Amino acid sequence: LHIDEGAARAITQNGKSLLAAGISRAEGEFQTGDVVQVCDPDGRTIAQGLIDVDAEKLSAYHGNAPVVHRDNLVLL
Repeated sequence: LHIDEGAARAITQNGKSLLAAGISRAEGEFQTGDVVQVCDPDGRTIAQGLIDVDAEKLSAYHGNAPVVHRDNLVLL
């Protein structure tokens, strides 16, 4: 998952969950419960976590819908 600067700040500095609104692009195929990489706007992997939604359903998530809960997210 590639995220915007605001989402990167929220998860690295404020201990927040990754919300759908912060995702700028998703690559690859994944299922609910898979481990995904979370990349900042520069393409650096900053976290990994268990995703709460399948890749094919991700585009239907909007706004404040959590995609990777903070309890399932590890900063790198």
